[in-house]
Formats: sequence, structure tokens, C-alpha cells
Amino acid sequence: MSRLFETLRMSIPKPVKRFVRSQFFDAGGIDKTVFLAGSHRSGTTWAAAMLNFDNRYRDMYEPFNGERVAQTALFTYGLYLRPDDPAPPYAAAAESVLAGRIRNETVDRRNKRFFATSRIVKETHANLWIAWLHRRFPSVRIVLLVRHPFAVAHSRRVKSWPTRLDPFLEQQALLDDHIAPFRDLIGGARGEFEQHVANWCVQHYVPFRQLRRGDAHVLFYEHLCCEPARTLQEVCEYLGRPYSTTALEMLAKPSFTARDESPIRSGTARLVDEWRDSVSSAEVDAGMRLLRAFSLDTVYGEGPMPLTPDPLRPL
Repeated sequence: MSRLFETLRMSIPKPVKRFVRSQFFDAGGIDKTVFLAGSHRSGTTWAAAMLNFDNRYRDMYEPFNGERVAQTALFTYGLYLRPDDPAPPYAAAAESVLAGRIRNETVDRRNKRFFATSRIVKETHANLWIAWLHRRFPSVRIVLLVRHPFAVAHSRRVKSWPTRLDPFLEQQALLDDHIAPFRDLIGGARGEFEQHVANWCVQHYVPFRQLRRGDAHVLFYEHLCCEPARTLQEVCEYLGRPYSTTALEMLAKPSFTARDESPIRSGTARLVDEWRDSVSSAEVDAGMRLLRAFSLDTVYGEGPMPLTPDPLRPL
């Protein structure tokens, strides 16, 4: 029966599928929004599917990608917003997203909820303004997904993604508040891998400095892979929602953004250390120099697992 259903589903023309996905009601307030943030290639799509294992939420896919979503065009790549900046145009656009008022073919591409009273916003463009979001919209529950920088850099390099360091160095407020001491280090990064690690450092150094424990729940990708039941239970408790072992069924299902050669697609168990086969010792050394410079070597080292249970500072 399931095979027949899948065959029928695949036979539906794409325009019909797009129309069906656009027909839903969103009646929840901002306080019903879960905001899942993380850097590119950190597993956010996969994590969002696990947190939405029971189709509880309207699934909103990267609504702050200003390159794809006209309503949030102000949110450019690498944008930094100071937590105490009212930033009215940004706040108005963010409110529309968080209240579920925007509809967009890309944003709603994964949504399967017809009548929604809550939503999960999966976003990879928010790390440098996530503290601002918390200050402006304190009722939104924030989950920050963190993955080993060398795994992220390896995945981005395989995908031939640009390293995009210039947007950081071109923002005076970001330089003044956080990264001026690292300007030469960032600009001097050589090779794709090292530059991707530098990108990761900027995108985690800032939220780790700004957020306090309780402002957000830090979810480590590696813990999700190796201790999924305990890790998901903790996240669900933070979100104030029930947990079910049904969520674990999503662990073996790759997201649509997973690489073809990703361990989760090939069925191997090496979800957390696959990168070690492809990263040279010289690249590891260069990456560790960056982590030490940003004092992020207390979060990750040369091994695959995180070194701290929570990188955020106490209240």
C-alpha cells in the first residue's frame, strides 16, 4: 500500500504539488514559533525534520534568505545586527516571518501542515543577529545547532561553496563589536578549507559571546548523532513539547540537502568523523590555529566530538 501511495504521489504534476502546499492556514502567534538556527552544512534541515517528527509545526525553510525571499531582502548574507538596535525595517520583516504571515514557494517547500498553530523556522543566515532576535522577540524559543567546524568546512568544500568572508569584513559594526582583532587573521586565511573554518569561527564567536544560557538551547550535531534519544528529550523539554521515540525514525532519513556521498545516505555509521578521511594534517593544524585564536578550541578540538556541554556563558 505504501509503495502504491508513493507511486501515486510521484505522479502528481509539480504545479499541482506547489498549489496544494500553498493551501494552508497559519493561526499561531509569535510565541508559538521555534527558531532553529545554524551555519550552512551543519545539519539544520535534518534536525528540523527530527524536531517536527509528528508534523506539529508548519515547516518554514530559510525564510530569511534574502537572496531568495523578496519579503526579507534586507537580510543579506553575513548580516550583523546589534542586540540593542531597534532596526525597525528588520524587525517588521522578522515579525511577519515569526508570526507566519509570509507565504513563499521556497519557504513552504517542506511544509505538510494544513492547519498550523505553531511553526518551526529553520534558518542558516541568522547566527550574527540571533541575539538581536532574542532581544526583539523574547517569546520565540531559539535552538542553535552547532557542528564541528572541520566537518562543516569539508562539506562546503565538497559542494564547492564560496567562502564568503568579505561580508564580515565590510561591516564596521561587526568589526568594532567583535572581529577587529581577527581582521588580518580572517583576511590571511589561505585555501578553501581554512577560509571555511574562518567563516565558521566568525559565525559562532559572535553568538557565543552575546547569548547567555537560557537565551537559546545549544544543540550539538554530534550529540544528536551519537545520543539521539537523550539529546532530543532535552530539546523537547526546552521547547515545552512532548517527546516520542518516533523522532528517532528520522535519524536514518537523509534530508533533501544531504550530499549524495553523505554517510547518512550510504548507510554508514560515520556521521561525526567522516571528514577526517579527507582533511589533511596541515589543514587540521591551520584550522586549530584559527580555533585557538578565537578561543573556540574549548568547544571543538582535533577530535570529532564537542569538548563542552554548553558553550554559552552563564547568566
